[in-house]
Amino acid sequence: MIGTSPNVVLDQFWIEKFHSGLPLFQFAPIGLAEMLAGLTVVVLVVVRLMPSLSSTSLEEVKVGEYLVEVGVDRESDLVGKSLSQLERELGVKVDHVVGVPRLFRSYVSSGDVLVLRVPPEKLPIITSLKGVRLSPSVEVPQGVPTFEVLVPNGSRLVGRTVGELKLADTYRVYVLGTSVRGTVYRLSSSSIQPGTVLLVAGKEEDVARLANDTSLVP
Repeated sequence: MIGTSPNVVLDQFWIEKFHSGLPLFQFAPIGLAEMLAGLTVVVLVVVRLMPSLSSTSLEEVKVGEYLVEVGVDRESDLVGKSLSQLERELGVKVDHVVGVPRLFRSYVSSGDVLVLRVPPEKLPIITSLKGVRLSPSVEVPQGVPTFEVLVPNGSRLVGRTVGELKLADTYRVYVLGTSVRGTVYRLSSSSIQPGTVLLVAGKEEDVARLANDTSLVP
């Protein structure tokens, strides 16, 4: 008999009553039955109680930070400011300047593209800055409203990157930012997973058509 001290004691009682030791797998049937019962509980009860991203509303998802890119024009008040000063004044995190390691750049220059991590409540501050353009790699029409949409399980956007979507060509909808997950160098290379929240700009009817076609949750 191999096991803990209670099993050794039980083995002695077994020998006294049945004149033989306990077989090595004597308790296997009981253990297998308990395991199957536990799996049944997990499948029928626990899984049903877990929240599903396919039915989650946007209000139930808390976005900590958005990853956005901003282009800095010559007339921007940010030009000449240090990156640390920008972070303090705007309440954002400068992830990096595109094409320039932060180790070699401590200030903002005209023409820079900054990759920022922005709390949702700070987005209006960023969009109101003079000489700063969100998503400078695409031409976003002026005056179009912005929306937040949730990518649930089952959406055909899952597993693709922002750059692969080409939503501007198909829907006239422009991705301005995405909820941050891990390390991302450019917004276009950000991978979309279930639970990702996209910050998009476009006419309401175009965003609605996108949401309907790709199973997004407004």
